[in-house]
Amino acid sequence: MSWRIHNVFHASLLRPYKENEIYGENFTEPPAELVEGEEVYEVETILNHRKRGRGYQYYVKWRGYPITDASWEPEHAFSNDGNTLADYKQRHNL
Repeated sequence: MSWRIHNVFHASLLRPYKENEIYGENFTEPPAELVEGEEVYEVETILNHRKRGRGYQYYVKWRGYPITDASWEPEHAFSNDGNTLADYKQRHNL
């Protein structure tokens, strides 16, 4: 006789991570830079894009953060990113 176990469980069974001596600290995120009193994060790479209204949104992986913190950002959010957005647009013919 073999057991057949379904590989899904209910979210109510999850518990928050607790730091301890064995596993150490939870993921530490780098602090944001302050530019003119506003928090600024560094773009590591642009992973994808999608059309929204008259423009595009870009799926951004932030430097020092896990992929789970990636987010969709509008084009105007890239005002100080250097050439990251321009390089992405050139590679994807946007």
